[in-house]
Amino acid sequence: MNKVNLVIFSKDRACQLDLLLRSIATLGWSNEIQPYVIWKASSAEYSSAYSRCFSEWSYAISCPQFNDFFREQTLSLLSELRGYTAFSTDDMVFYQTSPGDLLEILDTSFKPDSVFSLRLGLNTIIQDYHLQSKQPILNQYADKNSYIIWPPLKYHPHSNYGYPLAVDCHIFDNKKILEISSRFGWRTTNDLESGWQRYRNEIGSMIAYKNSVAVNIPVNTLSGITKAGEQFPYSLELLNEQYLEGKRISLSSILDKNIVGCHQEMELKLI
Repeated sequence: MNKVNLVIFSKDRACQLDLLLRSIATLGWSNEIQPYVIWKASSAEYSSAYSRCFSEWSYAISCPQFNDFFREQTLSLLSELRGYTAFSTDDMVFYQTSPGDLLEILDTSFKPDSVFSLRLGLNTIIQDYHLQSKQPILNQYADKNSYIIWPPLKYHPHSNYGYPLAVDCHIFDNKKILEISSRFGWRTTNDLESGWQRYRNEIGSMIAYKNSVAVNIPVNTLSGITKAGEQFPYSLELLNEQYLEGKRISLSSILDKNIVGCHQEMELKLI
């Protein structure tokens, strides 16, 4: 059976990657999603943690990053893939059980200029979790029973409902996103996502479940650009040490949360 390709970018965060891969497996998404992890470790300790993670979650395909060829390696991987492709950072988590109809929806309703968001839904009313600012209400959508569809160009490009070209858990036509990603130079995931925005007008529709199924939990940052970890900070070193000592981030504690945004900082429970 064909699956959605999920290209995950990870650096020094095997503990958070473990949570993402565990959530995919535990909640049934591994039947519909095939992860490919492009990862990089800045020390032997971080590398050891990744080795443990991939040994525990062997269904994920490990793609060690070539130091200065991140763009070329990513584009090469995309050129080998077919069908539907999503991207993700390693601090995403699936928090809803798979309804089992993702591939059916994609095969019947998806077009090359479509994007399916796993992180958006009618519940994601908060635009900026740190500021608690609300985004414009999604009021121009068609209800298709098990999912909704709307025109992103009807919404402000800085609002989540008007931001189709996102790295975190948005599904694209693989050929389309490969072509767009090849048009410009980029060195980081932030460069990639910001570069995509030049081509926002090429996306005609966004699709999502009525309730989001994945959420980004920003408790630390690698780029220094975001506000990740302002409320509940967890250092890379601490999480890696805890992971190598056998502790894991609790998934069940996250499943109990009321998710109101596509990014939502929360306290992590290590068990």
